[in-house]
Amino acid sequence: MVPRPLPPGGSRPLPGSIPALPVFPNQALRAQGATEYLILLSAVLIVALVVIALIGALPGSSYDARSSMSNSYWRSQAAPFAVTDHSLSSDGVLTLSLMNTRSTIMQVVQADVTGSGMDARNAVPLDISGPLDVEGGRRKNLYLSLAGSCAPNQGYELNLNLTYLSQDLDLPAQREIGREPLIGRCGPNFTLTGAGLGGFTGLPNGAPCFNPNDCQSHHCYDTGGGKICVECIGNGHCAPPEKWCVDYECEEDED
Repeated sequence: MVPRPLPPGGSRPLPGSIPALPVFPNQALRAQGATEYLILLSAVLIVALVVIALIGALPGSSYDARSSMSNSYWRSQAAPFAVTDHSLSSDGVLTLSLMNTRSTIMQVVQADVTGSGMDARNAVPLDISGPLDVEGGRRKNLYLSLAGSCAPNQGYELNLNLTYLSQDLDLPAQREIGREPLIGRCGPNFTLTGAGLGGFTGLPNGAPCFNPNDCQSHHCYDTGGGKICVECIGNGHCAPPEKWCVDYECEEDED
């Protein structure tokens, strides 16, 4: 048998070797398409991770997420008092809209607030000059004067604990410990002319106050434990020499 001539530049396979399988055009296209798909998928994943990282780095997104978590807790999980709304004025007045989630009358006798450089320990509710009664299933505003101030639109985080009594049950005072802080942004200075804030004019001495116009004496003073109405702050507020200001009260001169 005469061997077949080799093509130009070709070579004859060695005896016993396996000839190479031919590569068809369709197989090559499939392999190329799979590679391009993996590259495209990797690029999409990288872009998604970068976008998520950028969103997480934005200050507003973190604040909004924490604020949403805080509101969810105080509105639906806190008990016996839910906080359906709250605000903090630039001059340090914290307004809480309290909802009594129980059927009995609950009395708030003390509030402790700490955080954001502002606090009010053992604070007496400013709604009235005494404990705050909230009927079952009803809502009532609670006002607290905090030590400190904040700029409008400045963020705040305040820890809130309440001490309360149940008027229908013979039980000692109990505590509601807030598991989430109150998160919000400070508003403008508080004013007593708003709706639902009646009863703050002509308060007697010793009653909590916001400004001088709340008091009969027209003297609202921070004595170290919160602002209260006082008869006098200095001797100029009395009628010397007959009276002198002693411990924020006008007293007769014994001499």
